[in-house]
Amino acid sequence: MILRYLFIFIILFKLNIIAQTTQKPVININKIDRQININGKMNNPLWLLADPIEIKFEINPGDNTPAKERTIVKSLYDDEYLYFGFICFDSKPSEIRANLSERDKIFQDDYVIVLLDTYGDAQKSYEIALNPFGIQGDLMATQNGEDISFDFTWFGAAEINDSGWTAEMAIPFKSISFEEVEYPNWKFNVVRTIPRSSRTQVSWAKFDKDIPSFLLQYGSINGLKNIKSGSSIELLP
Repeated sequence: MILRYLFIFIILFKLNIIAQTTQKPVININKIDRQININGKMNNPLWLLADPIEIKFEINPGDNTPAKERTIVKSLYDDEYLYFGFICFDSKPSEIRANLSERDKIFQDDYVIVLLDTYGDAQKSYEIALNPFGIQGDLMATQNGEDISFDFTWFGAAEINDSGWTAEMAIPFKSISFEEVEYPNWKFNVVRTIPRSSRTQVSWAKFDKDIPSFLLQYGSINGLKNIKSGSSIELLP
């Protein structure tokens, strides 16, 4: 009888460990009744209405080890836009790497990137990035890789300060595709890249290097309701 209970305890313990290691994080997003003016400073009082999350895991070169720099991320939405705000602390702000460059030429700099799977099926993901000067980068990720030629309309700004840098994004719902249901099932992650003597990347969601697809490992957005994609035609040079 004792051996039987010991066996059951071991099985339950192992199942609990598996559940803890595979549990995906969730960001709770709140709706606001007016738009945020994007200036990169994170000083709009509306940001106080957001539930913050923290990017805690170093995924490169570390393997889900604790991040060495703090990064706070906030998110809100209204009828037209999805907003993301970032507070990127840096213990050596003089070493922040940023260049005034063309669109999509920022990926050797410090940058933050939002990863949005708006259908929740791990087939494709919008990748939306900003460097500390507010230069934009956007890509489309699929199971086959990333398409850097992909561009769409969104707004962003950033600013370097004494403790690091801040950034803000406003993504029009009409610029992205998704299923119009009452409660959309979106998957989400956010990553910060810190290039110093080596290229460090930190992630909100843990990344298992034994799983071949990064898209399968996103967390979720909880709180979006009755959003509309609208219709638009975008011609970007």
